[in-house]
Amino acid sequence: MKMTGLREVEQMLNGLPKAVGKRVLTKALMAGGEVIARAARTRAPVLTGNLRESVNVTAVKPKDHDAGKAAFGVGLRAGLSRGQAAGLARAANRAAGYDFAEVFVGTPARAVPAWPQELGTINHPAQPFLRPAFEATKQRAADTIAFELFYEIERAAQRYRSRGR
Repeated sequence: MKMTGLREVEQMLNGLPKAVGKRVLTKALMAGGEVIARAARTRAPVLTGNLRESVNVTAVKPKDHDAGKAAFGVGLRAGLSRGQAAGLARAANRAAGYDFAEVFVGTPARAVPAWPQELGTINHPAQPFLRPAFEATKQRAADTIAFELFYEIERAAQRYRSRGR
């Protein structure tokens, strides 16, 4: 699910240090993801209970930081120090738009795989539980994310102001 059009939230986040803003955003997304995960756990087919217990919400580090990696390599080849090349990488990632947070709701790859249950196999009919959970709770999850964002931004701003920054 992708949320757009939250200009006020973006302005409020820009008033905070970048790391604090990313932490606030991740915390709000985790809260919204937990709404979906709870619904998925209740819908998961139970044979041993392992599948139901493996449904969780995790923060995901964006994998497509190729712009930063490329800039880092170019900087090193140009004779820059590692610190200067890292600065180039950060600038390239910012320019490429990697200032966002992402969470994953589902079962980790190392846990019980959910896709055979969700999609079925040649020998096993589909027993979808993740998609119906998402469809049933997506509005409540979005509302939770919005509430948590405004609440956490206000808390972070108050802490930031109380420190005199």
